Amino acid sequence: MKTKQLNDLSVFDQFIIKDKKAKSVRTGVAYGIIYTRVSSKEQFEHNGSIESQERLCDRLAQQRSIPILERFGGTYESAKSEDRKEFKRMMDFIRTSKENIKYIIVSDNDRFSRTGANAISVADKLRSKYGIQILAASAPVDTTTPFGAFQQNMQLLWSHMDNQFRKEKTVRGMMQKFEQGYYIGSLPKGYERVPGTGTIVQNEFAPAIAKAFKWKAEQGLRTSEISEKLERLGFTIHEKRLSYIFRNVFYCGLLTNSMLGDKIVEGTNWEPLVSKETFLQANNVLKQNYTTYNHHKEDINIPLRRFVACGRCKTMWTGYVVKRKAIYYYKCNTKGCKCNMSATKMHKQFVDELAKYQIQDRHIEPLKKQLELTFEYLNQSLFTQKAELQKRRQEVQAKIYRAEEKYIEENLDRETYMRYKQKCEDELTEIGKEEQLLHEPLSNSKKLIDFSLEICRNLSEMWASSGLTDKMKLQKMMFPDGVEYDMDFQCYRTPRINSLILEIAGLARVSAENEKRNPPDKLENSVRVPRAGIEPARYLSITGF
Repeated sequence: MKTKQLNDLSVFDQFIIKDKKAKSVRTGVAYGIIYTRVSSKEQFEHNGSIESQERLCDRLAQQRSIPILERFGGTYESAKSEDRKEFKRMMDFIRTSKENIKYIIVSDNDRFSRTGANAISVADKLRSKYGIQILAASAPVDTTTPFGAFQQNMQLLWSHMDNQFRKEKTVRGMMQKFEQGYYIGSLPKGYERVPGTGTIVQNEFAPAIAKAFKWKAEQGLRTSEISEKLERLGFTIHEKRLSYIFRNVFYCGLLTNSMLGDKIVEGTNWEPLVSKETFLQANNVLKQNYTTYNHHKEDINIPLRRFVACGRCKTMWTGYVVKRKAIYYYKCNTKGCKCNMSATKMHKQFVDELAKYQIQDRHIEPLKKQLELTFEYLNQSLFTQKAELQKRRQEVQAKIYRAEEKYIEENLDRETYMRYKQKCEDELTEIGKEEQLLHEPLSNSKKLIDFSLEICRNLSEMWASSGLTDKMKLQKMMFPDGVEYDMDFQCYRTPRINSLILEIAGLARVSAENEKRNPPDKLENSVRVPRAGIEPARYLSITGF
């Protein structure tokens, strides 16, 4: 090869080592995007900061002839982390956009972030990977130079330090409030704040919670029973929520908080629902009822554990295994009761009990038609009852309106007016309770009928072949209140059966009796009025259904 050719180094270009981390260079117009934010809803709604930030950003963009491609933020988001909805949307836009984005324009560096070192890391990534600068309208610096990048990093660190100072001041103020007995934060159930004042008052749930404390303290009722009693009164409070309520000293006028450490102080800005004595008495009952028994321990060999109750003392039976024989038993733990039964025998009897409610294939079609008529009747009845209750409500409201007119225009005696108004309001309350007892009309009764009939075809086989979870669900669906075992007669007692399953079984027996007299295609003699209180079969996870 000639020396002249060797002096031309371009022939060696093929051996140049490529920088794998080098960013892809986008060409074309250098666009900018604008990011604005405030920290709180109050700032967003009242102080006009967002509009002010946008004006500053637009002015800088015009001065530097930077066309704006997109705008982000424009709402309230805390800058103490980068896990912000609008901030994340902006970063996703940068990653996916094919345009030549070169600038993120903010009014101040603290609008971008107050996370200190993490903000510096994000800014460095934007520069190195995407070639994007963060321009602050209040103090624009050229971050393409080491000194400019250093200046911006210092500003981001200062924003972080300022945020920490504010946090410390806020925490110190909150601690002083707590020590003085003032409650700050979201309120427990039964209390609410008066809008615009911050005053804490009791709401409509307060009397119900006070009753719950008394039932627990004075009668020793189980939490599940208290939850059911409140439900009947029109107050829905789950038993797990009630357990938390019973242990919250707020309800007896005391205040505890992690900021107070081990201290408990008297509350000053709310009225307690119960006395300290009632609170302690209720919690003593809770301690007495507490057990270390593992209710979640699962064993496929004893699926009826804590589902079957003793027919003598009503205590729920537990299960155990005789290891040397590998034989399982159920037993009652009440002293002196001595109820004990082989699991194998109890399972066989339970299968026989379920078989009582099974239907034969030849009854499926006539039952399906009868149930369709039944649900049609139910839906019509529900609509009628709701219409009647609505009419009653309007009539009572009209009575109140007429009484108000007489009180204002005809100088009706105030005491008489108030007594009459209270009577009408009590009647409205009763109407409301009656409305809550009404179920919603079924929108897809055909699907429910098909599903329920399929279950009724295979009840005993389904339970025998299912896993533990499905066994327990089927048991609960079939007998919502559990079952009892009568040791004297060695048989099951069923206090309550799923009313839809019971209805299907009853119709199947009638169908069997009338097969010759009432063919499936002639429904004139079919019973249209169902038993009261039909409920859906709530069993939705058996394999194959």
